[in-house]
Amino acid sequence: MKYLFIALCSALATNAAAQQNPFAKTTWQVTASGEDGVINLKKIKPVDFMKKDGPFTGLSFDQATVFHSGNSCEGYAGGYKINPDQVLVFEPRDGYAGENCQKPVNFEGAYQYRLDGEVLTLAPMEDYEEESNEEDYEGAAATAEPAADAEVSEEAVAAMAAEAAAEEAATMVTAEAEVASPVIKYESFKTWTKAHLGKEFFQKQQVKENVDIVVSLWIEENGKTTVQEVSGTGNESLKRAITDELAKMPYWNHGEVDFNKTIKVPLRYKVGG
Repeated sequence: MKYLFIALCSALATNAAAQQNPFAKTTWQVTASGEDGVINLKKIKPVDFMKKDGPFTGLSFDQATVFHSGNSCEGYAGGYKINPDQVLVFEPRDGYAGENCQKPVNFEGAYQYRLDGEVLTLAPMEDYEEESNEEDYEGAAATAEPAADAEVSEEAVAAMAAEAAAEEAATMVTAEAEVASPVIKYESFKTWTKAHLGKEFFQKQQVKENVDIVVSLWIEENGKTTVQEVSGTGNESLKRAITDELAKMPYWNHGEVDFNKTIKVPLRYKVGG
């Protein structure tokens, strides 16, 4: 987990710094895509692909593990990670789509990437088999575990317990700091909500008056969301439709949302707006 890197020794911290994410907080525009699947992109200023000012296929990365791609009519959000040997892996999870769309370039699976200044080239790797990177993504602390047949002294056990406690404390401090960063948390959540419960949703429900609704959502420890309450309207049919739509929400990963917590989701719709 990314939190654990803060608690590692200086040697590991130096190694992590040397492998910083070159795509963090960057936005790209597709300039060409061939039949061989190779995609060429150029770096641009941040833009909202869901708005009319993004009539092209765009690709943006957050600071951690979430990416967004698409155009003003259709797009996706999901997870990404950088593997050794300049391999970039995309895992789409949710998206939005309108009618009569010009289908954007899709990013899914593994790509060999080449980064040359503000130009990015992605070449698909159809036969790519991902190696086990549990140490990278689940924490390098596992390397400190002794062999199964090794004898461990009481002093060593105490030292490992103290180290584990220090790592847990560092994790808690880091988690609190990241809650304040909207770039890391809830970005994909907001994209999904906007796509599924936006203007088109309320038009489909034939809502004839302005609404200002607040949905109370409980997020379980496995990332599943459950509707607790829909307030701000007496329209029972609309409440059921909102609840049914939110039931389609994907399970969120740690870092995308806060687990074991109730959040308030505002839904506003203005007739003719």
